[in-house]
Amino acid sequence: MPFILCFLLVLPPAAVQGDAASYYIASVLFYYGPEEYYWACATAGHSIDAVNFSKAAANAINRGFIYDEATGAVEIGGLRPGANDTWNWSLLYWDATGELWIPWTKNPHILRMPAGSAIAWSPNGTANPTPNPLSKYPWPMGRCTATGRGETLSPAPLTNLTFWKRELDRGVLCDPCVAGGSVFVLAFASGPLTSTLFCLDELGGGIRWQRELGTVGIQYHSSPAYANGSVFVVDNDLKVRSVNAHSGEVEWTFDTGEPGSDGMSALTVARDRLLVSTSEGRVFCLGLDGRLAWRSDVGESGVLPVGQPAVQGDRVVVGTQEGRLLCLALGNGSVMWNLSLSGPMVTTPALSAEGYAFVQAWNGWNDTHTNMTLYSFFLRDGVQQWNATYPTSLSSPALSAGGLFLGTGNEIVGHHPDRGTKVWGIPYGEVSTSPAVARGYVYFATDTDAGIVGCVGVSGNVMWTLATGIRVFASPVVADGRLFVVTVNGTVLCLGRPPEPRVVANLSAPAKSTEDTKVIVKVALDNTGEAPALFTIYLTVDGNRTELKKGPFELQPGERLNTSFEWTAKKGNHTLGLSFNGTSATYAPMPITVGPASNSCSSVIWSTALAGCALLVPSVVKWRRRHRP
Repeated sequence: MPFILCFLLVLPPAAVQGDAASYYIASVLFYYGPEEYYWACATAGHSIDAVNFSKAAANAINRGFIYDEATGAVEIGGLRPGANDTWNWSLLYWDATGELWIPWTKNPHILRMPAGSAIAWSPNGTANPTPNPLSKYPWPMGRCTATGRGETLSPAPLTNLTFWKRELDRGVLCDPCVAGGSVFVLAFASGPLTSTLFCLDELGGGIRWQRELGTVGIQYHSSPAYANGSVFVVDNDLKVRSVNAHSGEVEWTFDTGEPGSDGMSALTVARDRLLVSTSEGRVFCLGLDGRLAWRSDVGESGVLPVGQPAVQGDRVVVGTQEGRLLCLALGNGSVMWNLSLSGPMVTTPALSAEGYAFVQAWNGWNDTHTNMTLYSFFLRDGVQQWNATYPTSLSSPALSAGGLFLGTGNEIVGHHPDRGTKVWGIPYGEVSTSPAVARGYVYFATDTDAGIVGCVGVSGNVMWTLATGIRVFASPVVADGRLFVVTVNGTVLCLGRPPEPRVVANLSAPAKSTEDTKVIVKVALDNTGEAPALFTIYLTVDGNRTELKKGPFELQPGERLNTSFEWTAKKGNHTLGLSFNGTSATYAPMPITVGPASNSCSSVIWSTALAGCALLVPSVVKWRRRHRP
């Protein structure tokens, strides 16, 4: 009869996380674009060059990396330059002093990788990808990316614990943005109405600097945008400003010259361009240096908040306050198609990689606007797929593989993106904010006196809620495993437990083997925590550490990794196990019998869980031995 043994051991903290410097860790960013990028790490040192380091790091996340020594061509994950491929990889290195990615134009074998350094491989000559060692999973603009989907690659914060809190003593109606290790918030003060851009430390909430813009007016859902070390802001003085993200100094100002405008949208950064809509019915496209690329007149003036343009590929989708939905060419602003909807469009479209545009428009032109319509269109030609009606709100739709999500006048809803039907709804009151989606979880906030902030699974199951006691009009954002919420009175909340790694490991190996044969011990690692996990694992035999080791590993939150050991079996009864980092103790001992070939077939599968300092040791299953006749 089989039996099961399961017990708990305490693992010293150093064995779980260790000292990053002592393990010579460096990082590499494989940047395919704003919606697809991967962080990996490998063993660093002054003798290791960028090519060999990148190969080791790519292998750690199960991706290929090939460097052609003859031509210098690079292939990453099967993508390489060629006649039918636009992926031209550029190598960048991280300048920690200037807090910027710098292009590396020499042979990558010359670039060395000391401990704590970072490099990036980026396509199409991108000079400065927004993810960097300061914010590996940023939220750099309204709706996170130019597509307007409101989805981030950041690990999902699964707790409502307050990590830090900061009072700005100003009103806030604009979404924050998080990038470069900072949180940027545009706030206003009454009497007279003046605007201030705040830069807060992402990890502690301290005010790094604040810049008085000295303008008049209140902006709605006009999130700052971050790119190339600068923060871009708009205000009701009809100007676009570039502010140095490190110092807070104004770098340039662009005057739209819009007479009597009541507002401007949040800025969208796409392909080193800035796009902004105005309530006068125009779209401006600027370079990151503030020079005008083109201007397109798309509608008439109005008095409502203005929706942010969304970009997918070479197409810009924008709505107007007179109810027009237009698709413009990113290159020159020419109109590709133009539709008339049910009423004013005051929110940002969400554009899918599959070629769909999801937009909402208010129904009618009266003062109440009690209902709105959610639409689905083909991005290619503007042909409508479906529509659905909900109570009116100022919420932009969010989109992920799990569905379409929207705040309405009385609930947060999950919607089927293909069928056009409501899947679930949770009635927490008016949700004027736009949802944020992170790895299967939806985050929302209510424009009610209770100021409810909540986390819902994409299937509609409520994970947690938090009552702030103050209305929330700025949309919540998720970055680097934490949730950032700003109330209307300027209280900035960073939610999520203090970051810690939690690694789950599953291992499998045969329970019996034959002398001098190879035994494959397979390990699957998964970091379910909010911080990177640093460790090296060793195979032990009969309590003694062998020369077989894997690592050091740095598993980012939410990352998985498979590895294996190959041990040459010696005759006798042995116990296999693991040790972590500098410890010599054996964890999860597993018996293995090595002898003559047997007709029996058995295996042992066990699991460990590194939660803080705890290691859950395996269940061991033994089968009755069959004797040879």
